[in-house]
Amino acid sequence: MASMAAMALQKTLAVRPTPEEEVKVLEVEKEILKLCQVLGAQGSLRRMGAFYLGVPERNAELDLVFVLPEGSATQPAELLEKLQNALPKAIRSFPQGSLNAPGLRWRASHARHVQLFLAKEEKPNPSTPAPSAIPPSLAALYAHEVSSQILASVPSQEVFQDLLRVVKHWAKRRGLYGNLFGFFDGTTWALCCARVCQLHPKAVLHDLLQFFFALLGRSDWSSPIALDTGDSLAPTVPMVPGTLMQLPGNVYGPARAAHYEVSESVMRVVQRELRRAEQKRVPELW
Repeated sequence: MASMAAMALQKTLAVRPTPEEEVKVLEVEKEILKLCQVLGAQGSLRRMGAFYLGVPERNAELDLVFVLPEGSATQPAELLEKLQNALPKAIRSFPQGSLNAPGLRWRASHARHVQLFLAKEEKPNPSTPAPSAIPPSLAALYAHEVSSQILASVPSQEVFQDLLRVVKHWAKRRGLYGNLFGFFDGTTWALCCARVCQLHPKAVLHDLLQFFFALLGRSDWSSPIALDTGDSLAPTVPMVPGTLMQLPGNVYGPARAAHYEVSESVMRVVQRELRRAEQKRVPELW
């Protein structure tokens, strides 16, 4: 049985982009950066989501954010209109969970689906209270910084990435992935995995999976789990009931719930699946 578990884990971990795919992704990024420059916008391009965390699946959608520098005469809304005109087949991005940023989705070269968010760098004013809602122009930067905090907070990025790959595979197979149906998105699952890695810094992948399901399956959702980021930006806003994880605060916004509007029925489904998984070995998880 142990060998079957090891084989199942290796099969799941093998589902990752090839070096050839990475070359294609880099080519797409260069095309987007060049397009923004042609449209008169100077800035930088940063990866987001699974690509930034290092856990993209093969042929996955590429999430990026184009960041306009502070003081730029160009505004995100203005650049969005120009991009829409230059890419007539692109569609506007819809808010995703706590991420409400201007952006477009389209099919780029190499048949790669791209979601490009737009943001503008702004230095926070210490004398100004943090807003309860992150401005759209900073939303993508806030999300990018959360991913940076996750990677910086785990004892081993490689172990964390392996755990997240397996958890995402499990969540998708069990129908628990995606905020479209009220379940958790990739960031929430990443926060869960990161916290388990923090609590068990020397554990191997197989043991981390057991700790993951045991911890989350028994958690009290009225007391959200917070990631230990090791900085002074502690949670400054009360978390809503029914929230399993909270996003850490950073220079672009305060701590907040990682997901909202989790219904009682969804919460019961997630808890039931977590407890089921705790009793299963890897080949039976799916």
